[in-house]
Amino acid sequence: MTARWYIIFVHGKEQKVIDNINRLLRKNNLENNVKDLLIITDITKKNLLPHYLFCLCHLTAELVKIFYETPGVVNFFNHRRSETELPVAFPLKNMQTLLALSTNKQKIEAKISPILPFNEKLIFCESDTVEIIDETFKNQQGKILKIEGDILTVKIEVNILGHKVSTSINIPKKNCVLVK
Repeated sequence: MTARWYIIFVHGKEQKVIDNINRLLRKNNLENNVKDLLIITDITKKNLLPHYLFCLCHLTAELVKIFYETPGVVNFFNHRRSETELPVAFPLKNMQTLLALSTNKQKIEAKISPILPFNEKLIFCESDTVEIIDETFKNQQGKILKIEGDILTVKIEVNILGHKVSTSINIPKKNCVLVK
């Protein structure tokens, strides 16, 4: 299983929340599931994204439960406590954008490189926008809803007789490219 980046919204001091998370992970023998917890800071150590933590982990339902039990954790980005589905991973290309802003750049790059080398034609994350480069829907853009092996489920809008209609299609990864 590949580790992915997730965003966690917190209330209070970010470092204290990280310490609380690490304590609960050790208590539950889950520390190996979390590769890193980061605060994105600038050169002056100022937090660039107050109240947000970035977590590189192998997310499971048990791990989500631990996070939500941690004092100071409000929720995952685009996820509510009551949801049964796992949170959606933060797209790798967006994480790389944060690298340019952060003094944690080397630390983040060291975590990304061995786990998921970036190649914008091959690496896709749920919620990424893609353009279809082959088949019936050539040149259409849409958001990835689900990834299963080499097949993407992409939500697109098509123009049918002057009306925009949303639909989901399954398409091989090789027929899509990421939209910048």
